Amino acid sequence: MLKSKFLKGIFATSISAMLAISSFPLTAVSTRAIGSFVSPTDDQTAVIVNESLIEFDFAPYKQFDRTIDISTENNIVTGEKTSCEMLDRVTVTLGVQAASGLSNNRLEAINLYVYHTLNGADCPVRSILPSSIVKISDTNYEINYDFITYGTDLRFETAYFSGVTDFSASYCRFEGKGSDYLKAQAITPDGENLFLSIRNTVDEFSLKKWMKNITMYINSLSDVTGFSRGTMYMLFDDPECPTANSANYRLDSKKEINGFTAFGITATDETISVMEENQNAITWCVMHELSHSYACHMANNTFDTNYNYHDEVHTNVRGITAICNCENIRDITIWDNGATGSYRTIYAQRTPNSNDFLFYMAKKMVNIGEEYGWNKLEFFFSADTAMAAYDHSYSCETNLEAAAVLKAYLNLDVTVTNPEYLKFVNVLHRLYMLCWDHPTFDAEAFKQFVAVKFNNGSPDDNSGTDLIQRFVCANIECPLAITQQPKNTIAEIGDEVSVTVAAEGQNVKYQWYIYELGKSVPITATLDSPTYTYTLTEETNGRRIYCEITDKYGKSLTTNTVTVGTALKIVSQPINSTAELNEIVSTSVKAEGTGLKYQWYERNPGTSYWGRSTSKSATYSCQLTKFRDGREVYCEITDAFGNKAKTRTVTLGVPLEILRQPANISVPMGEFAKTTVKAKGSGLRYRWYIRLKNDIYWNSTSTATPSYSCLMTEETKGCMIYCEITDVFGRKKKTNTILVSEKR
Repeated sequence: MLKSKFLKGIFATSISAMLAISSFPLTAVSTRAIGSFVSPTDDQTAVIVNESLIEFDFAPYKQFDRTIDISTENNIVTGEKTSCEMLDRVTVTLGVQAASGLSNNRLEAINLYVYHTLNGADCPVRSILPSSIVKISDTNYEINYDFITYGTDLRFETAYFSGVTDFSASYCRFEGKGSDYLKAQAITPDGENLFLSIRNTVDEFSLKKWMKNITMYINSLSDVTGFSRGTMYMLFDDPECPTANSANYRLDSKKEINGFTAFGITATDETISVMEENQNAITWCVMHELSHSYACHMANNTFDTNYNYHDEVHTNVRGITAICNCENIRDITIWDNGATGSYRTIYAQRTPNSNDFLFYMAKKMVNIGEEYGWNKLEFFFSADTAMAAYDHSYSCETNLEAAAVLKAYLNLDVTVTNPEYLKFVNVLHRLYMLCWDHPTFDAEAFKQFVAVKFNNGSPDDNSGTDLIQRFVCANIECPLAITQQPKNTIAEIGDEVSVTVAAEGQNVKYQWYIYELGKSVPITATLDSPTYTYTLTEETNGRRIYCEITDKYGKSLTTNTVTVGTALKIVSQPINSTAELNEIVSTSVKAEGTGLKYQWYERNPGTSYWGRSTSKSATYSCQLTKFRDGREVYCEITDAFGNKAKTRTVTLGVPLEILRQPANISVPMGEFAKTTVKAKGSGLRYRWYIRLKNDIYWNSTSTATPSYSCLMTEETKGCMIYCEITDVFGRKKKTNTILVSEKR
């Protein structure tokens, strides 16, 4: 479920401003033709795409597990450059040790700095925190980093391991895990290409048709903006998205080739559902995020004095303009949470909320495009305009003047330099520039624009002055805010549990949503309260909960999703287990808790380091070979709260059994009496015992082998001997007692 009720980004918490230009002539932008693939229509008002030239390539991700050469200097580990597949899900595992100073808490803060290269460009360095830490011993740890590759090769450096002595790194594994995902490409001749990393369960026919429309859309975006990405990379189910149903964009460090658009789990669910139902539909979320990546050359992805890029309305209208600009997709269906249709009809299907100011601005921009021509909007989106000659800061002289005019005219109680207010004023300022064709700002003309376009407007479309006043009140004077997030809660079955959120705003309402165990779609709870209370049962153990908070203006915020369930507890430990060689040997752990995950670790005899097993259930099994005889294993259990518990270490091997008993011995005086025992088992240790004929106590000998010998003397004549055998499990067996006699 998308958090927005209509336009992705229009309901964003912070309102970004539109494209800023001080003065210039409003002339059409010439259409950029790409050979016979993208060409202008006969009337030169749009482009047409030769769909038959789009080719497709689908391939699975390869599974692999290989080592990376590493070096350590000044407590920093560096990994050598290694190849990888684009947008693959991978894990880097690093084994480290130190004489002292290592701990889970310290290692959890050790970033992995990953450097990717793509198509000859260095991508921005990414800082990735560990996904898990495995303690092997007090001086040995294993650090696991899960991430997605953004290039065709990578290298890495770790953060500095501070406060440790004699630090070193012993091994590094690199594992590709994208088997549930597909590399899907749409390739064009000299146009914009499309590369997807998407679930491999998607119907191929639906995917091809949908990719063709998306490819035509990004080529139209390129034509509208005059800005080429070369290849647009779309990544679904992105774990780095800040929330489950958001999307974001990323550029490579050159900002001139390749764009990245990433979608979280919920946005992915929505996109695939719409795709398989209607391949000629585009969700507003996809349209919006792809449009973000086709910003002009001077754009960046942080809010500063350059604000061509930061306005969400600007992004939406750029997308609509690209749809209108392409003859092939001009009537494509736009879908967003109940509102469907072409851009011409979708606005009419939805009644905006009382505070939905940016929705109204987008609607107004579309009206301008229809009334004055889309090429007028294209000029604002073009990358090759002489934008650098103008002051684009929010606090520029004309924007401050417009802010003062609006404050005085509407008697608003705001500070004109308030950043949110300046962004808000800039939206009106941009519309004023478009509608009224003013090359420079004019206070009286701006006041007249506000009076005509907003005063005495219809409440149904929120075009009246009250909309501006409500916006200022909700977003600047007393905005809706979450002051305390709900927290994960641990309880026992049968306990009454509560999840609470604290918020401030005007006439705040609360809507709780519940993910039942194993479900990916939430259900609503009929409750309008900051606290959600219920009794924890076996069926609700592990339930995930979040709340959507709305104020009287229709503005909404969503809390973190939290988990409620029982605490992690090991009920029964694994035990030592035996089996015959080449048979299956198993051991199990029993645990209680919420959302438990199991990871077994193993170490063969004679091996110093622990390895991560493929066993991820409560039971560990393997075929017992001679190399695994005496293998040690333990399990690390993690619950939904991130708590971890480690079992005791147990041993797997063959059972102890005496195959041949020692026999009585008779030898002449002065010769050695020898006897032998034969046994099977794991890690066997031998200890022989002797009792002389005149003694009442048994004495331990120094012999620790299967054979025992002693010299026949008057003292040893008539002594008795036996052997005690102990295996790796601590089990013991005694042989028969034998007699040593003189042979005459």
